[in-house]
Amino acid sequence: MQLPASECRPPKPQLCHHTCPMTVLSVLCFLLIVTGIILLAMYQLSSISKWNFPLFDSQNITENNISVTAINSDLKIENQMLMNRSVELEEQYGLLNKTLVKFISLDLATTGERAKLMEKIDNLTWTNAHLTDEYRKAVQRSVEQEETLVNMSRTIADLSTSNSELQLGKQKLEETNKLKQVLQEEEIKAREKIQGILGETREQNHHLTSLLEKQRADVDQYKEEQKKIEAKLQSVEEAYHFLDRYCPVVNQNTQERVCKKCADGWSLFQSKCYYFSSRSLSWSSSRVWCQTHSADLIIINTEEEQNFTHETSHKTDQTNTRLWLGMSDIQHEGDWRWVDGQQVTSSPQYWLARPGVGTEPDDWRSEDPEGEDCGHMDTSEDVLQAWMDGSCKIAYRWICEMNI
Repeated sequence: MQLPASECRPPKPQLCHHTCPMTVLSVLCFLLIVTGIILLAMYQLSSISKWNFPLFDSQNITENNISVTAINSDLKIENQMLMNRSVELEEQYGLLNKTLVKFISLDLATTGERAKLMEKIDNLTWTNAHLTDEYRKAVQRSVEQEETLVNMSRTIADLSTSNSELQLGKQKLEETNKLKQVLQEEEIKAREKIQGILGETREQNHHLTSLLEKQRADVDQYKEEQKKIEAKLQSVEEAYHFLDRYCPVVNQNTQERVCKKCADGWSLFQSKCYYFSSRSLSWSSSRVWCQTHSADLIIINTEEEQNFTHETSHKTDQTNTRLWLGMSDIQHEGDWRWVDGQQVTSSPQYWLARPGVGTEPDDWRSEDPEGEDCGHMDTSEDVLQAWMDGSCKIAYRWICEMNI
């Protein structure tokens, strides 16, 4: 069905309106060129017959008059022939003009028919494009429907597979339920057996608990006995230590011992042993050293003891003249006490007195902001004025003291 061009599509330019006039003009130009060539040939022939040949004949007339006459006759014949040819060409030119007119008329008629045909072709082309688009859409819908059918087929196959799996799962579930019932029965029997075993186990556990408590009591008693044995062994070791210290073996063959009142390096005075160090430590470190040797820093109770310690210290080392004594006011400032807790004021005191300067202890804080809280002896001073207070952090020699 052909649709009107104005309703189906926008108007398109007619190609023949441009190409047909060009074709007609080309034919006309060609005919004009041919006509010009013919007229030029005719003009040249007429010029030759009027001028050239007579001139040629006049030049040769003396040679051969007969030849000129003959040539003139030939030229007249040829001129007549050319005139006849010119007439024929004029007739042909007229025929060509008539043919050209017919051709132009036919071309005009053909142009109209061609315009109609082009319009029909355009309509058919648009209709074909529209139908092609509809066909493409129909093919696409067909493909989509085929894909839908394929998906539905797959879904049906999946549902069939799922149904089969559900059937298998149902069978397995039934088997599992049967197995569960069997297991429940077995569990009930096992619980009954376990209850019986638990009863027996409780009795055995009670018995074992009693045995364990008894064993623990035995172990505790054994540990106490072991501690007593260890204490006895330690006492024996200490006894042997002091035995070797104060009663060394003098004969290895007979194991004969000779006892002495003080150990090597210690000095005996009255009923006590004294140790005068050659090294230097702080006050607290010096006291720890004395305590590890079953002694303590010295406590001076008499003037004789002051004289003995002052003289012996001076002989031991005349360079390092200061030695720590067993007194301090660390607990309470100004309350000087010996290491056994007695006040220093309860016994004779031998503090240094400097005329015009002051008397020790003075708690001098220039070297230590915390002051001077520990007592020491300076053997470079007078024996009865040799005590001084000093910073407990300073390293001095020391004097240990122990009872025999």
